[in-house]
Amino acid sequence: MKKVSIIIPNYNGEEYIGRCIESVLSQDYSEKEIIVVDDGSTDKSVEIVRNFARDNHEIKLFCLSHSGVNVARKRGLKEATGEYVMFVDSDDFLGHDAISKLVMAMKKNDADIVRCEAEYYPEGKRVAEIMQPHEKEKFLGNEEVAILLATTYKMNSLWGKLYRKGILDAVEAFDYDIGFGEDLLINTEICEKSYRILAINEVGYYYGNDNRKSITRRSDRKTVKKNLRDRIIVSCRTMKFARKNIKSKKVVARAYYQQLKYVWGEMKKMLAMSMNLRSAPIKNSASAFVGNALNI
Repeated sequence: MKKVSIIIPNYNGEEYIGRCIESVLSQDYSEKEIIVVDDGSTDKSVEIVRNFARDNHEIKLFCLSHSGVNVARKRGLKEATGEYVMFVDSDDFLGHDAISKLVMAMKKNDADIVRCEAEYYPEGKRVAEIMQPHEKEKFLGNEEVAILLATTYKMNSLWGKLYRKGILDAVEAFDYDIGFGEDLLINTEICEKSYRILAINEVGYYYGNDNRKSITRRSDRKTVKKNLRDRIIVSCRTMKFARKNIKSKKVVARAYYQQLKYVWGEMKKMLAMSMNLRSAPIKNSASAFVGNALNI
């Protein structure tokens, strides 16, 4: 039985971390370790995790000063001893057989990455499936992956997937100073190397997105400005991959439109705060991105 390392980055998730850990502990897959990396929480998160760890040898806790989710995930990878790795956000949770289904699909199909279906589950209530149904098992080619990365939410997250650990160890994007859109950047780098990516039509991940203390929810000027800069960098990298792999100019145009929407969403936050948008680095980067969008 292959060992799976489940990495849970946490920042001030005291309301949800218990549910998350319990869902991993209750898996019907026994060969696993749970690595919780606390990113400088100021609430009772660490105390809650320590209480779980006292009775469960599978749980390892590492505490960092607040440095961002990328740093937390990289530390988790450093400590991971499993052949496979799965990331679970602290405000999300797993179905009881999620890991066993992902591992089975990985081994059966000799895949490098397996993506399961997910449901949106805010405040403990099911809203809808995030992923659309498809055949039970399906390998994704480079063009389909590029379309999914650039136009949907179906491939851009690190959660809801099982990775071979060796793939993640080689990812340089974990070292980038990106705190917004980092999942998309990491997955784009992974997909650029053309690994075997399998999608299965099995719901295994429940996405809560409830933690309002996360960096993407913060609204101070410094964070909003950096989020815009990060969004531009990530969108440019994603569109470089999309242009290389998507054959249809219409689909490429749609991808640019979607990425521009993301960039404009961050710009609107700056406008709402009455910030000066004539800052040269931001203005020039955004203009360059728009210029690329028109040159298709």
